[in-house]
Amino acid sequence: MSEPDLDKIVADAGDGPVEFPAPGTTGLAQLPPAWRPIAEAAQDADRREAALTLWNPEFLAAVPAFGGGLTDNLIDVRVCRLRGDWALAYIAAARTGEQITWIGWDPASFGASRPVFWETLPEPLRTFLVDVHAGFTAPDGESYGLTRPAGMLTYAAWAGFDGPIPGWDDDGRIPSTELMFVTRDSGLLHYCVSPELPQGSVALVYEGDIDVKADIGRELDQLMAERFDLG
Repeated sequence: MSEPDLDKIVADAGDGPVEFPAPGTTGLAQLPPAWRPIAEAAQDADRREAALTLWNPEFLAAVPAFGGGLTDNLIDVRVCRLRGDWALAYIAAARTGEQITWIGWDPASFGASRPVFWETLPEPLRTFLVDVHAGFTAPDGESYGLTRPAGMLTYAAWAGFDGPIPGWDDDGRIPSTELMFVTRDSGLLHYCVSPELPQGSVALVYEGDIDVKADIGRELDQLMAERFDLG
């Protein structure tokens, strides 16, 4: 396996300090206990195996294409401290040969309260966010995964409005205050859930247009797996 480019991860993560303890570091008292074998392992194969054993099988079953791609293309998993929070950097190879990274945050960083429409997320996704990673995304913190629970706001709030988005409801769309942002692609396609929709479905929002899909797992799987093609 090639050596990961940690400087690229730091650059992609944006503002704020990013620290990577050296592999084999011991005595990280604040680190989640389940993560210590990852921090202390000297070999990348051991770090990869230890990280993937954390994942709940039901979530992996919901995103099989991504799960298979991650298993096949994972280069390394490194413990990092990102803007004060512990996280794991999953470093993989895209099909273009470029390095791509997902950041998985410490479950302890979930926060004291649940997102506004928490129950609209299928149970495997909720379990993943509570027990495995309180957010799992590209280094931008929002795309190609599940955004951090603190960022799972109503679509109106996520877009920066104190109340409903002006003019949004005029066309009979799902109210902007009844959608909850979950993730996005690298452009303008946003993935939202809503109590107005059947359980397990997802609203794909693009420039105000809404396309409802029946299975959020399938759509999330396609989005996350797509990143192996994009680099």
